[in-house]
Amino acid sequence: MGVILCPEHGRAGIALVCPHLATNTDRTPTRLQIDLSGFKWPHWFCSDCLKQFGLPEFETDLPETAVESYQDAFAALRPVCGVCFTKQYEAKTG
Repeated sequence: MGVILCPEHGRAGIALVCPHLATNTDRTPTRLQIDLSGFKWPHWFCSDCLKQFGLPEFETDLPETAVESYQDAFAALRPVCGVCFTKQYEAKTG
């Protein structure tokens, strides 16, 4: 896991999100987790990116090979403050 310097939270863990979620908090995120030998690594995409890259449109676990299969989608991800993102996500999902 990476670390980011957040103006509000200081040093914080990152969340990897699509460019739309990184700049627009009004979108609803969908979590796709990559299973790396039992470690589940979450990545977040908006519905537009899910459709654009042909990713599953529901929260699910994907095999490690998905990183290669959907290389363009994962290359587009941006790091954001995990604390900020979690607060926004929980506010949307209740």
